[in-house]
Amino acid sequence: MLHARDVGAGTREVERRIEGDAPVELGAGLLAIPVPGHTRGSMALLVDGGFLFTGDHVWGSDDGERLEAGRGVCWHSWEEQTRSMEKLLAFEFEWVLPGHGPRFHAPARKMRAELEKLIGRMRDA
Repeated sequence: MLHARDVGAGTREVERRIEGDAPVELGAGLLAIPVPGHTRGSMALLVDGGFLFTGDHVWGSDDGERLEAGRGVCWHSWEEQTRSMEKLLAFEFEWVLPGHGPRFHAPARKMRAELEKLIGRMRDA
C-alpha cells in the first residue's frame, strides 16, 4: 500500500494505491489517513480506533512525556506536516506507534492535549 503521491519508478506495481486526502477504510477497524508533510504521500494507519501507526512524522519523546516531530526528518513540507497533525485531532487514539523513535501512550483525552501542544510547537518552529 502506498499513496499515489509517493509512487515512483520502483513502486509503480504497488498492490494498493491510495488517492486524495480523505481517510480510506482498508478493512474492519483499519483506516489509512493521508498525512502529507514528511513526504508528499505520508500516511498514518489507525487500527481499531486506538492504535495510530505514524511512520516517520510523529513519535514519543525519550522520557515518554510528550509527542515530538522534527524538521530534520521532514522531507517535503513542515507547513503541510503541521496541517496534517491538525487533521489527526479528528481521530481518537491512545497509542502512537512510529516507524522510528519511541512509542507514546496516553488516555485519549491526554493524547489529544499532547497533540495540540505539539501542533503549537510546530507552528512556532
